[in-house]
Amino acid sequence: MASESPFVKEAKKVSEAILRDYPQFSVGHNKPLWYQIAIDNRLQPKVDVKKPPVKGKSAFQTDLCIFETFKADKDNEIEATIPRVVIEFKTGVTTHDIITYSAKAKKHKQVYPYLRYGLLAEEEATV
Repeated sequence: MASESPFVKEAKKVSEAILRDYPQFSVGHNKPLWYQIAIDNRLQPKVDVKKPPVKGKSAFQTDLCIFETFKADKDNEIEATIPRVVIEFKTGVTTHDIITYSAKAKKHKQVYPYLRYGLLAEEEATV
């Protein structure tokens, strides 16, 4: 796959500046997201969903992710943080990268169906 773009860190700074007035949003760099949460025969998750996801253990790492934090219950006691937008940055991209990232996006969207997922190719005019 193509290497990660150095533009990611700059995009993170700009995203944080844009979202400064919206405290419910945060921007993460190299944050892993679950791509699978399996349930056993007793309807219990096979991964500890209370712990952060770990790359290689039912999670893929993302280049840039915008998260939203909100109160998840009517009494405002439980706080949840979910990914809203993922952007993968590449300096160059091949058709293989498009297939790989399409599959990666599909897996993430199985867990987070409202997630928006994009690939930014810095040095390519066409694929």
